[in-house]
Amino acid sequence: GHPKLILALTKHRREENHWVVHRFSLADASIVTYDTYLEKALPDGRPLGWWFGIRMAFPSDAYPPPDQVMQRMIRLHRPLQLQVDNSLAAGAIWRNLIMGSKADRLVDLDRLRDLVRQEVKGIRGKKEQGKLSVSASKSSGTMWPSGSGMIEA
Repeated sequence: GHPKLILALTKHRREENHWVVHRFSLADASIVTYDTYLEKALPDGRPLGWWFGIRMAFPSDAYPPPDQVMQRMIRLHRPLQLQVDNSLAAGAIWRNLIMGSKADRLVDLDRLRDLVRQEVKGIRGKKEQGKLSVSASKSSGTMWPSGSGMIEA
């Protein structure tokens, strides 16, 4: 299957702690950028440039040319959001969209922060115990370099 929708969680321009979610609707030739940043921000034209790469990645699909793409920004202000919570709020929007919910569905950022903290704590614990590993379901014969030699994937 070929994608109809691509979601990207990215930094906005080169701004520190400013994260956004881009929703590329390939069939509709539209890009919607969701932004929760508290301050006014300049538009970012780079996602429109990504359209060229998307078309190159899927050459057999009839995605519209870049000059037909419509791009718009939706600012979502979260009540009592701290400036440092911008990446967390953007992550919540990304998750909402992946789960099929509306982007502006309210998420308890304090609870989400605690969930992320617990997940990171668990991963760190596994790493310290030497139990953190990635296993391939089936080998493709591809070799990847690693610090201790080559890994077959």
